[in-house]
Amino acid sequence: MKQRRLEIDFRPLGAAYSASGQPGFSFLYSGLCSYGLGRYSILAVNPSREVKVCAGDESAFSILQKHLPAASNEKKGSLPFYGGAIGYFSYDAGRGLEKGKLRQLSDTDLVGRFNLYEGGIVFDHEERCTWLVTEKEEFGAELEALADLVSNAESPKGESFVLQEPLRSNFSRDEYQAAVEKIRSLIRSGEVYQVNLSQRFEAKCSGDGFELFSRLAQLSPAPYSAYLDFGDEQIVSSSPERFLLIDNGFATTRPIKGTRPTGSTREEENENARDLECSEKDRSELLMIVDLERNDLGKVSRPGSVRVSDLFRLERYATVIHQTADVSGQLDEGVEPLDCIKAMFPGGSITGAPKLRSMQVIDELERGERGIYTGSIGYLDLSGRADFNIAIRTLRIANGKVSFQVGGGVVWDSDPLSEYEETLLKARAMVSALGGELYE
Repeated sequence: MKQRRLEIDFRPLGAAYSASGQPGFSFLYSGLCSYGLGRYSILAVNPSREVKVCAGDESAFSILQKHLPAASNEKKGSLPFYGGAIGYFSYDAGRGLEKGKLRQLSDTDLVGRFNLYEGGIVFDHEERCTWLVTEKEEFGAELEALADLVSNAESPKGESFVLQEPLRSNFSRDEYQAAVEKIRSLIRSGEVYQVNLSQRFEAKCSGDGFELFSRLAQLSPAPYSAYLDFGDEQIVSSSPERFLLIDNGFATTRPIKGTRPTGSTREEENENARDLECSEKDRSELLMIVDLERNDLGKVSRPGSVRVSDLFRLERYATVIHQTADVSGQLDEGVEPLDCIKAMFPGGSITGAPKLRSMQVIDELERGERGIYTGSIGYLDLSGRADFNIAIRTLRIANGKVSFQVGGGVVWDSDPLSEYEETLLKARAMVSALGGELYE
């Protein structure tokens, strides 16, 4: 493997814009470097191949594993990525792990999509420097051309992304509240403790997807933003939530439960933060998910190594305040990154507890498949390092339409109207970036 520092101004968004027209463009952007997150961004183009996984195939995780060279610590360098896979698993990839227990998709429905790269660009936000990297012994002509592109970084100025109609949901306000009440009845009967319920917004659109990404990244900076361009679909994400980091034989997940608006003044923001901090409902939600994540991670970790830290930590973002925690464990010998991802997938914070029954309730109450929403976007490096987000605050552009979903965890003491309004709060940054309005 090889790395070379590029003596250029540190402008990740401008550099990415300059390269955004290249085939197989992927940009994992740490637009917010805080809370111990977001040090690096990764840019890659011109993949050596694309791996698409459909629901009728074997496990999405097994198929991707076949296309990746065996991880080797001997290839480990100081940067997080020298080459490997960048892409996403959809939420529905989890259906293949529970065959016969969840609604199955048609064999041709896409559940995972990755590009394989021999190198790319790594931006170090802490040191404010830019690196050209490769898994090979030398940089090839395509990587040298990429270095030239990012050396002439420009400000994003593509064709404006616009909506051609109001965003419409697949739930009415009353229907969403009725679904919340249904979940509360299931909790009362002891079938579940918590279920994440979401609604989907969609509208016709036109324009440059990267221009939309740039807008969202500036309006709502987050440590796990991403823009993936597969040609026939673009994924735009501004996620604050880490699904899984795997590095040096350890795995860490970072669930989020509990949301409040930031408010219009510092005093209002502090008051909302105190309200979240003192909320028994939100604390119990997070505790249930932390317990679920400990159990999932324990399946692939050395006995006694799973630990919880920073429980009930508050994190502040552009429009919301979240409550989080870290759950980590030392992986058992022989456990590969994809084995760990498979054991944890999909994330407990966006399904519920117990996980399987909550996923069945989601199947019963939500309309249509989730697709990329609450799946995971990230990378697997050839050294065995992996880092994935939970694909919330995430939009998909395809077939002349843009769509996104927003949801929240429902527990026994949830208020149906408040749950509905929380989803609209979470939609605020995306609606603002889209320059649109919600049709209710």
